[in-house]
Amino acid sequence: MRRDESPTSNAALASKSHWVGLSLVVGLAIILRLAMFVHVHAMSPQSSEDRSIAIHLLQGRGFSFGDFGYFGPTSIRPPVYPMLLTVLDATFGVNSSGATIAFLTINLLAGVGSVVAGFAIGRRLFQSSRAAYAVAILLAILPTQLYAASFAQGLSLAVLFILMTIWLTLSKDLIAALPAGLFAGLSVLTESVAVLPLIGLILVIASRRINFAVLMLAATFAVTTPWLYRNAIVHQQFTGITNEIWHDLQTGNGPDATGSTHLKFNRTQIGRLSPMQSDQLKRQPETVRNDYYRTWSFAWIRTNPIDYLHLCLIRVGKTVWLDWDHPNGLHPANITSRSICFVGWLIAIGMMIRRRRIEWVTLMLSIGLVAATCFTLAEARNGVLVDLPQILAIAWLMDRKVATCVT
Repeated sequence: MRRDESPTSNAALASKSHWVGLSLVVGLAIILRLAMFVHVHAMSPQSSEDRSIAIHLLQGRGFSFGDFGYFGPTSIRPPVYPMLLTVLDATFGVNSSGATIAFLTINLLAGVGSVVAGFAIGRRLFQSSRAAYAVAILLAILPTQLYAASFAQGLSLAVLFILMTIWLTLSKDLIAALPAGLFAGLSVLTESVAVLPLIGLILVIASRRINFAVLMLAATFAVTTPWLYRNAIVHQQFTGITNEIWHDLQTGNGPDATGSTHLKFNRTQIGRLSPMQSDQLKRQPETVRNDYYRTWSFAWIRTNPIDYLHLCLIRVGKTVWLDWDHPNGLHPANITSRSICFVGWLIAIGMMIRRRRIEWVTLMLSIGLVAATCFTLAEARNGVLVDLPQILAIAWLMDRKVATCVT
């Protein structure tokens, strides 16, 4: 064996090759996100609850929101992104170009971080480097990931936090449980829909590494408990990370509902209530409005159980495939990418069941994300999170060992 063909030399060359390849994927991710910023004219941040709450925080009015003629403390959104927007607005000015550039830069960096974290997960989870590259490339190019980064919203950060959680849970070091819990808590405080898949992930870890799961859970509660305590104090009842579930249940179900945020006969955003219902909600605090939403939803479900189950099945399809009622849902790029991910996910799950080799990370993320939406409301933006188990499923198919078994 020649000196330059020694195992140490070959390992160094392989490591250098991976860094070069990953750098190219990162460069692609940056270029595509910058192009998307221009394409959607993202220099004007979209109006949202996050923006309104951030402005109220900046004005010294607390974490608050106004609706139906009532203004007061809110838990309609998790806290991370509104607080981040507040810092950026205070630094650069509300609705200034500097603040907008800062919003988009954070999303850009979160996207780049997700590509790197996805590659690192692939290296730990799979045997072949091509599977790791598949994870990184898909995170870099999927339209759902690109579009999420183009507005002032927390989805790109939530994806990064979830990926960091998964990467750390794959570590053999017990101490990694603490930062894993930290990132798990941050992901839930950024997008509360992440709570169910992360609970599933912790349960899987507990079945194999109980000490790791306990430490991770303790760190997660250390991050989330202050916010849970705040919500219980201001609303005088336990509300969880957000109290939006009953509004979502009412929004996703009813005679005109399609299961998502658009009506059956009118494709505008749902918000239509009867005059009597609107009067009941006026000048009522958030918790009282949620009580009404819960009452109305359960009344309709009890009267129309078959219609409700039908809507639940529709929501499953919209969650794991695409929201065909969304204005951008039928864009060719969205249909193509979501269909490829959906089919790859189905094939992988089928092979896992057939060969009795279950990839628990993929399975628990899938079950959690579907369960988080199918009973209440399917939102097209949740496709950004659903990408994760589907990407891992495709990478699993591309892993050398699986490919060898198939051939």
